[in-house]
Amino acid sequence: MKIFFYILSILITLPIVIFINLFPEDILLKFAGNEFTHLISELRVISFLSLIAITSEFFYYQNIIAKNLRKKLLMYNLFGLIILIVSNIFFINQYLVLGAIISLYVLELFNFLILFYMKEKN
Repeated sequence: MKIFFYILSILITLPIVIFINLFPEDILLKFAGNEFTHLISELRVISFLSLIAITSEFFYYQNIIAKNLRKKLLMYNLFGLIILIVSNIFFINQYLVLGAIISLYVLELFNFLILFYMKEKN
């Protein structure tokens, strides 16, 4: 049943990601106004982050909570926070808004790999 909700989440999110990538300027104009239209490429890049986050959440609920590994996950999350802070310092200074997006991708990739590792290990 849980795999059904994962697939359903992907099926709901994927059209939204596609819509965001097809019409980013219209979305930014509608919700943010003219002063943010220069962030079209950033919006396109960050929209894919939701797919990675859904997969990480699936591993989280499927395995970590079910196997009562919350204390171990807390330690990984604290380490992930340190990774986020360090990558923000490096990437935001270099790439500004795109740097913040890169930092989020680094964090989500770290979370995904840790959750996948915990799933396989236990």
